[in-house]
Amino acid sequence: MLSRRVETFVSVADLGSLSKAAAALYLAPVSVKRQIDGLESELGVKLFTRTKQGVRLTEPGRIFYDAAQRLIAEAAQARTLTREAARAESYTVRIGTSLLRPCTIVTDLWASQAHDAVIDAQILPFDDGNTGIDDLSASLGRDIDCFVAPCDSAKWHEECSVLLLSTIPLTISLPKTHPLAQKEELTWEDIEGETLMIPRAEGYAVLAALRQDIADNHPSVSIVDSSAHTAMDTFNQCSRDNCLMLSFPIWKDVHPMLTTRPVQWPYRIPYGMVYAANPSPAMELFADALKRALAS
Repeated sequence: MLSRRVETFVSVADLGSLSKAAAALYLAPVSVKRQIDGLESELGVKLFTRTKQGVRLTEPGRIFYDAAQRLIAEAAQARTLTREAARAESYTVRIGTSLLRPCTIVTDLWASQAHDAVIDAQILPFDDGNTGIDDLSASLGRDIDCFVAPCDSAKWHEECSVLLLSTIPLTISLPKTHPLAQKEELTWEDIEGETLMIPRAEGYAVLAALRQDIADNHPSVSIVDSSAHTAMDTFNQCSRDNCLMLSFPIWKDVHPMLTTRPVQWPYRIPYGMVYAANPSPAMELFADALKRALAS
């Protein structure tokens, strides 16, 4: 209900740091800076004083912070009152699912939760090969109400609502005929000298960090750019070129000619449900039920 820039501003003020707020919100630091700069430009005042230790509120910033806290509280109350008025009504939530973006984690959470609203959860398939990231997010609230996917995209956090469900490790998929397929777990030593397909990293903090690690510490690894929206063509290319590709455990059975191996590295990616920035009442109730299930 509120501008995401207001919520980002409050997080920066509370944490006293753009980088800490970015980590807490699963955004790239440049995205947080852009939101704060945009808010200051709109208001025509400086909200923060930048220092080497972080940021602190200016006097106008303190006034805006108090007002923002009230706005957030009033928005939360408005949501509560609206939902309470709708408890007895029946709603439909359309959950998108695909081979690469299965909805199982959401449907399992939904099944585990005692519901105080009648929501008909419908599962609607979509085609990974024909749906790009922009098309997929644009379909929210129109063709589907939500889908589940890795959520490292700053674009999704800025333009959509994201309910984080967990983090999942980055793994590597490779042809079953590849020599490394005989290993149960891979290390950087194994990967040295190999070709690794990685999605383009613009706006993806974890992927950008991995790319930088390779550039700084493992230059013998050759990177091949793949689409940010992985589709079956990417798996076919990996099999055809007998190379490695970045993947996730949920993709281990996607391609019959590939196998997936864990890697001894620290890289994990946020994983969650993406839905519209201004969701329908049904989607709001559905998201609230999942949040309760996660907290229980």
